[in-house]
Amino acid sequence: MRSARAILDSVMTKRGPSKLTKENVRAFLDRPWHLFEDARLLDLRERFEADPASAFARSEELWEELQRAGYSAAAVHRKEDFEHHVLLRALIDRARL
Repeated sequence: MRSARAILDSVMTKRGPSKLTKENVRAFLDRPWHLFEDARLLDLRERFEADPASAFARSEELWEELQRAGYSAAAVHRKEDFEHHVLLRALIDRARL
């Protein structure tokens, strides 16, 4: 697996200099995320209570949309997704300094 630094360097050369600043990241992290999560869970609960099969139907719709978009759960894609998550974690950790 490539290091977070190698992934970051790769991303930075492809996209140019980062516009992330410590202040921007802090402002993003300090948002009242719990309110969004509470609203999301309430919406899910209300939908499920109205139609218990809706969660399954929605998951099928999401899977079909991913297939249309060309997403593949192949090992190569999972590895790439994991590397991106590692990079994001490294960036978040670095922003906390």
